[in-house]
Amino acid sequence: MSYKELIKLALNGRSVNQAAKDLGMGQVTLNRYARGERLPDYDDALRLAHEAGIDDAVAFNILAEEAARKKAGKNKEWCARLGSNQQPLPSEGSTLSIELRAHRV
Repeated sequence: MSYKELIKLALNGRSVNQAAKDLGMGQVTLNRYARGERLPDYDDALRLAHEAGIDDAVAFNILAEEAARKKAGKNKEWCARLGSNQQPLPSEGSTLSIELRAHRV
């Protein structure tokens, strides 16, 4: 199951506006989830999983896969912007060595 399928199940044929009211979340927030612009936090992810009728662990795995997919896409985008075939930027928490050279004026 994909992230889009999870959202579709949670919407259950309702408009984003109606589903947001029923779930007690903001319409703009749910719309961002539905359009794939943003991933839900833990609380909203649980609400969506319960509404979709799927196990919490399955929902979190789906969200983790979507987050990894988005992160990989961002790294590719950065490499393309740099105009090179360099390795993706290091992830948060990793170490990066930088050589600093003194410049005399």
